Amino acid sequence: IKCQLPEKNDQTSVVPVIAADGLARYYLRILDEYSLQPPYSPLQCPVEELHLCFPPAHFDVVHMRNALDHVFDPLLGIQRMLHVVRPGGWVLLRHARNEGIAGSFRNGLHQWAFDTIECPDSQAIDASGACHSSFLLWNPELRLDVTSELLSTGLAQEVRTRLVDHPADDAPEDEKYVWVEIRRPTVLETSQTLR
Repeated sequence: IKCQLPEKNDQTSVVPVIAADGLARYYLRILDEYSLQPPYSPLQCPVEELHLCFPPAHFDVVHMRNALDHVFDPLLGIQRMLHVVRPGGWVLLRHARNEGIAGSFRNGLHQWAFDTIECPDSQAIDASGACHSSFLLWNPELRLDVTSELLSTGLAQEVRTRLVDHPADDAPEDEKYVWVEIRRPTVLETSQTLR
């Protein structure tokens, strides 16, 4: 599938999109069963194995929506997404807030929950005094501030987290989505931190 972005002078720029999913073989079987043709065929590749399916720094942007809460190791999945995005590129996560609660944290369903932590520590306050939310990954056995983890290990240069209204028109007003934007450090930024 290709996305078209408008440009100046009414020209369009085509952006290729590659889909990968750990359950692709099952989706393709269902599509075959009903003689449906998808606009693209997803590649069979669990997020924890992206480094085996794609070369390092292959994508400008990696996007995942409402799927990371189903995987066995979401932090490893985020690390793998950062591995296949180019230096300076972005990983975009869009997930329903705390969906693991409704799914009772069952394996294969919603075994993780995502939320935000408002101003978790002094590192979340920038030079202007503004507070920044952190990305929280949790279930009954684990609670992890992903923002702090990614920044402290140098895997991310920037992590933006916010709550937005649920994208479904019929969603209750109090249901939110957690939007996370993670920027991989550029080569220059990585070299500066190694000094």
